[in-house]
Amino acid sequence: MKVILFFWQLPQHLIGCVLYLWYKFFGGFTFVEKFKYETVYTALSMRGGISLGQFIFISPRINTVDRDHERGHSVDSRIFGPLYLFVIGIPSILWAMFAGPFTNYYKFYTERRADKHMGIVR
Repeated sequence: MKVILFFWQLPQHLIGCVLYLWYKFFGGFTFVEKFKYETVYTALSMRGGISLGQFIFISPRINTVDRDHERGHSVDSRIFGPLYLFVIGIPSILWAMFAGPFTNYYKFYTERRADKHMGIVR
């Protein structure tokens, strides 16, 4: 099953592999947590969090709720497969970059979905 999922999520896994190598050689990991379908890497130089298939990279400053939020994005990665980056990933990154300070970040559809998958109520 994991092999099928790897190929189903190939675009995000390729980016995740590159980020993994980058953080491994230049950023360092302080903690690695394995789950059934994803591995969470706490990277020293990470400012927030990003979910790319089975790879999740988070800041050491992120709490468990926000870690689980990133795990919720990985659920969407399994659902959308090769479309994930276009349907969820890119809109989520753009929302994180351009949402104003008076905007409820978690009301955007990509963030609501991630929270819903993990049962997070904000």
